[in-house]
Parts: sequence; structure tokens; C-alpha cells
Amino acid sequence: MKKFFLFLFILFLILTLHFLTPGVTWINDRYDNWLRHGNPKSQKPKEKLQPTKKPMVNRKRLDGFCGVSSFGLCHYDIDCYISGCNAEICQSKNEQPIMSACVILDCHKKPEGIFCGCKEGECQWLKK
Repeated sequence: MKKFFLFLFILFLILTLHFLTPGVTWINDRYDNWLRHGNPKSQKPKEKLQPTKKPMVNRKRLDGFCGVSSFGLCHYDIDCYISGCNAEICQSKNEQPIMSACVILDCHKKPEGIFCGCKEGECQWLKK
């Protein structure tokens, strides 16, 4: 009986560490993306996207977050990534890396539920 409770306790610790460790959040985000869109490698490529002429601007603030979206071309959320000195830029993997000034602002702290993703073929900050 003691072994069974020890096993449950160890399982509880492993699951707690897995979901509370910030280093594995990108794994959970990628898994969530696969659940929503399926494995992008197994799907047929979508039609070629045409670039937009939108400038890179601060979007309306999402929960006080003042991140910048590049509106680069994408098909899936995994085509977008976060860059910039303060991790405030959401851009496409198909673009050259974008540099930013290393000025720390209070609004650069990304709140829970805000993520860099693909919407309507463009990389931008989104709210879950």
C-alpha cells in the first residue's frame, strides 16, 4: 500500500513540475497549435500568400501589452516567433530578424493569454 501512495505522490510531483515549469510552455503552445490545426507537415500547402502593405505598428493594446506585430506572411502559428530585445516583436520566420531598442517599458511585460500567432495569413499578437 505504501508503494502505491509513493507512486501517486511521485506522479503528482512530475505532473506539477511539468505544468508549472516556464521552460516547457513552448512545448505546450506547439501542442495546442497542432490540436487546433493538425500537423502542418502532413497537410497540403495552402495557396501562396500575398504580402500586405501594412506598416509595422503598435497594435491596440492587449491587456496593457504594447507589443509590435510585423504582419509577416504565415500559414500556421508555428510560422511566427517572438523577437526583439524585450521579446515585444511578433514576426514571421519568413522575414529577416527585426532589431529593437533595449528600452524596458512596463507595457512590454506580456500578460497571460497573449501569444504570437498567425491570423488571416499574418503574424501578429493575439489574445487566447
